[in-house]
Amino acid sequence: MNYSGFVEARPNETRCTEGSLGPAGAAGHLRIYLGYAPGVGTTCALLSEGRRRVEHGTDVIVAQVETHGRPYTRALLGGLEVISPITVPYRGTTVKEMDLAAVLARRPQVALVDDFADRNVAGVRHAWRWQDAAVLLAAGIEVISTVRIDHLESVADVVAKITGAAPSQTVPDPVVRAANEVEMVDLAPEVLLDRMGAARSTSRQKRRRRWAPGSRPGTCRRCVSWPCCGWPPRWPATQGGSDPATTIPGTVAPGSG
Repeated sequence: MNYSGFVEARPNETRCTEGSLGPAGAAGHLRIYLGYAPGVGTTCALLSEGRRRVEHGTDVIVAQVETHGRPYTRALLGGLEVISPITVPYRGTTVKEMDLAAVLARRPQVALVDDFADRNVAGVRHAWRWQDAAVLLAAGIEVISTVRIDHLESVADVVAKITGAAPSQTVPDPVVRAANEVEMVDLAPEVLLDRMGAARSTSRQKRRRRWAPGSRPGTCRRCVSWPCCGWPPRWPATQGGSDPATTIPGTVAPGSG
């Protein structure tokens, strides 16, 4: 797949269409871990796969990751090479963003890019992280990333109805549909709610604020039905991760979580 059609500079309103995909080419492989809500474990799945790849001799780097201060997630970074982010001034403070130039200069076989749908702050090359990932793919670098279903553009109105708040960032569906592999990371709503309430690294009050309004049991159960909205297309929801060596492109392979 030629991902160059996905890459446009500012402004933030940049979008792409199915027609911008272009012909097949020698682009990198895109693999996405798809979750129905924050906290289901997509970042852990991302880092765990990176560690497995390193153990098998693959040149892997962490281009961007957000651990949210969780000790278990931070521990998964052990043994992985992390490219230091750039610091960008933003509204009187500073924000860390992926150093795209450094990743391109490093030219790893695989780049781990967390939060595919994130909006970059003004001052970096692209408005959206998926555009940064598209540059890596166009350079022949394999990208493994994470996406929440509620960040897909096509379900933004459904998200607003279920959670009571419109998503602050989205990714165009054609970008995700162009992935070579998409795997659902599933978790029972009751387990997710228990995880939210554990407050491993933040106070219970802060965690409640961060997860509201999606932290109510009914809301979580309704979010589990995201695939009924048409996502992921052709990919049945499965629990756990997969062995990348046995995953068939365009499908979800059963795996380990």
